[in-house]
Amino acid sequence: MDILNFWTNNIVVFTVCVGFVGLLIGSFLNVVVYRLPKMLMRDWRMQAREVLEMQAQPDAETFNLILPNSSCPHCDHEIKPWENIPLVSWLFLRGKCSSCKEAISIRYPLVELADLWSFFCGHCLSVWCELGSFGDAGADLGFAINELD
Repeated sequence: MDILNFWTNNIVVFTVCVGFVGLLIGSFLNVVVYRLPKMLMRDWRMQAREVLEMQAQPDAETFNLILPNSSCPHCDHEIKPWENIPLVSWLFLRGKCSSCKEAISIRYPLVELADLWSFFCGHCLSVWCELGSFGDAGADLGFAINELD
């Protein structure tokens, strides 16, 4: 049995997989919303220094969508992989850092849930023909959250 037939014949498995992908993309969207403006600001400052012919600043630590690993905004505790499972970890940790016990913003699980919802709506309304709309909905959600900050 190939995977397409398996998913077609097992709607529960397909729905769970769609939901999991929605949560993963929502989690990545949180990273993009947090880091992309900072990355752009660093790049703009570097370019401005070049245009103004100012001395270049020494290279700071790597900061992109992959590195450094996620950390608590309060105590800089590096978040372990099992503390970074979309939605599940936030619920398990009761919305608090495992190290300092400070509250973690509810924005993170809300973004994950919103992206999960957009994936479920896409799944229910148009299973395969509008697959590209998932990315559009996620990007729109990211832009909206970025504007709230």
